[in-house]
Amino acid sequence: MSSFQPGSASAQTVMLNLRPLSIGEVLDRAFSIVFKNLLSFVALVIVVIGPEIVLNYLGFKDVLGVMGDPLNSTFGAPAPGAMDPTRMLAAYANGLPYFLALFAFALVVVPLSNAAVVSGVSRAYLGLPVRFADCYRDAVSRWLPLLGLMLLWFVAACVGVISSTIAFVGLGAALSLIIKFLGIPGAVLSALIGIAIGVAILLLTLDLYLAAAFSFVAAVLERLGAGAAFSSGFQRVFGEGQFWRSVGTAAAIFGIVVGFWIVGAALGGAAAALTHSYGLNFLLSGLINTITYPFIFAVVGVSYYDVRIRREGFDLHMLAAQLAAPAQPSATGQ
Repeated sequence: MSSFQPGSASAQTVMLNLRPLSIGEVLDRAFSIVFKNLLSFVALVIVVIGPEIVLNYLGFKDVLGVMGDPLNSTFGAPAPGAMDPTRMLAAYANGLPYFLALFAFALVVVPLSNAAVVSGVSRAYLGLPVRFADCYRDAVSRWLPLLGLMLLWFVAACVGVISSTIAFVGLGAALSLIIKFLGIPGAVLSALIGIAIGVAILLLTLDLYLAAAFSFVAAVLERLGAGAAFSSGFQRVFGEGQFWRSVGTAAAIFGIVVGFWIVGAALGGAAAALTHSYGLNFLLSGLINTITYPFIFAVVGVSYYDVRIRREGFDLHMLAAQLAAPAQPSATGQ
């Protein structure tokens, strides 16, 4: 039986806390969720990060040997400044099978890990225990819709890149004409237009990231199909005055990623300087990612609930009861 019961004190506390939050409160709750369940989240992520580290290392092993990494080279290997381009190309070619295996692994397994973390964050937020088996059971049941959703976002990204390229070419031609006919004032005007467009693209990119993240959460928690989840992400980020709040949330997530990246780069640089081993960077990077992902998904998950409470008057009590309930056998199953 689950520890979450509708009339329990913990349930009442959780439901009272399900209210609209400021971005600061979203971050506070997300960090609290991760710190309280850090080992559970690490377990959910490490089953993917571990094999990724191994495949990455095997793929770059020969490259690191050419670079003079003592973990991968023998006595007499060339110093980093004397790398042979031919040997380097051959080293990358040797690693190609591992890179392909890494791509296939990421395509098949990474969505499951992400979905499991989403389930874990949701369970923790609703006062439920975060159990490895429960989270991956939720994830496996949504694997095919998640693959479809990934495909939709890939197509959308390709269309966006092509459209942006065409738009930039046209814009560049227009700005060139402005400069040609107006001279220095035209150059100043073109620079201002370029800055404004750059800022707009940055804001739009942040919100598109959050829309993608919300769509994956919806696919897991609401059990939506790929198309419905895809559209729900846009509706919850760009609809009803949510744009600027979504920008703030996405910027906070970006700040978390940058913060962990700086920590990882500093640790990796220090380790490389002390041990002269580039291979150690792969291990440290993987460990940092193991901790980074839960924080990112926690912010996304809490923000997702906040948006639904604000826009939809969402009653999370029903979802909590659904997650807490044991799986029921099919009426026709034997």
